[in-house]
Parts: sequence; structure tokens; C-alpha cells
Amino acid sequence: VVAGFALQHVHAVATIHHVVARTHVEIVVAGAAVGRVVSDVHHHHVATVFPQRDVVANAAVYFCMNGEPKRGEQYMLQAAASPLNARPDVAYTNAGRCARGDGRPKDAEQSFRKALARNPKQPDALMQMAELAQEGGNGLQARAFLERYNAVAPVTAASLWLGRSIELGLGDAAQAARYSQRLKNEFPTSEEASRLFEAERAKP
Repeated sequence: VVAGFALQHVHAVATIHHVVARTHVEIVVAGAAVGRVVSDVHHHHVATVFPQRDVVANAAVYFCMNGEPKRGEQYMLQAAASPLNARPDVAYTNAGRCARGDGRPKDAEQSFRKALARNPKQPDALMQMAELAQEGGNGLQARAFLERYNAVAPVTAASLWLGRSIELGLGDAAQAARYSQRLKNEFPTSEEASRLFEAERAKP
């Protein structure tokens, strides 16, 4: 009888924790939607007392989007380390994006590499690494990451624009022209195409 009572108590507590955790997530999301300042108590409660994957991830996104990128990055890394997380590569990639948006490319690269160690075909991490390499002046590495991205993901205006920039930096005008033509043909109304048209008009 005692064992049965104890088991019922555990189930009841687990149910209450789940409901409260969901309530805290809803508070976080609602606060983000209307631009309210959400209490630190709620966020701390979500991340420490109820470390469910979806709860931590929601708190992480909120922080990254609302001026606390380091805190959001920490929660994303926490989500990535959770044994309940079937896609740690996504969590590590999001942590990297958060760090990169905060102006910390080395921290971002570390997270992107962790994502790729768990899933070598993680497209967003590949694209982010290509951009970081290009920004760091390593065109050959940028080209390699972009080629890996192109092998696993559909081409986008952003990937074509990046390819053009990489090839121009490496001195391959012919390949850059091919990227440019594809950008104009496949994404003529994109922001990247507009930038390309402006660049071409600016040529003497």
C-alpha cells in the first residue's frame, strides 16, 4: 500500500511539474509577443527546476531574441547536452547562431563544429561555417563548406550570393559569373539579386 501511494505521489508531482513548466513557457512566449519584460524568476524556474528539452529551448530562443544572447546560448547548450534531445546538432547550431549574433565568432564556430560532429550533413551549420570562413579571409575553407552545403540542401539566394563572393575572393571570375547568373535566373526578386544588379550597374 505504501509503495502504491508513493508511486501515485510521484505521478502526481510529475504531472504538476509538467503543467507548471508549460505555463512558464507560455508566459515566456506571451511576454515576447507583446514586448513585455518577463520576470527572471520565471526564466530561472524554467531552466533549472524543469529542464525539459522544449522548455529550455523556448527560454533559449526568447533570450537570444531579446538582448541576452549569452544566456540564450547557455540554455541551448544545455538543451544539446540533454539525453532526451534526439537532435543535438540543431541545438548546437542554434547556440552557434546566438553566439555569432553576439559578435563571438570563435564561440560560434565551436558550436557549429559540435553540430557537425554529430551530424556532418547539418545544412545550417555548414552554411554558417562557410560564412564564418569567408568573413575570416579563408576562401578555400569557405568554398569547401559551401560545397558540402550544396550537396545536402537546396540552393538559395543566400548560398548563391555567398558562392559568388567566395569565388571573386579566390580570383575565379568564371565561377563567380556562374553563381551570378543562377542568382538572377532563379531568384530575380531576392535581396541578393538586387545587390547583384546594383553591383553590376556600378561597374565602369
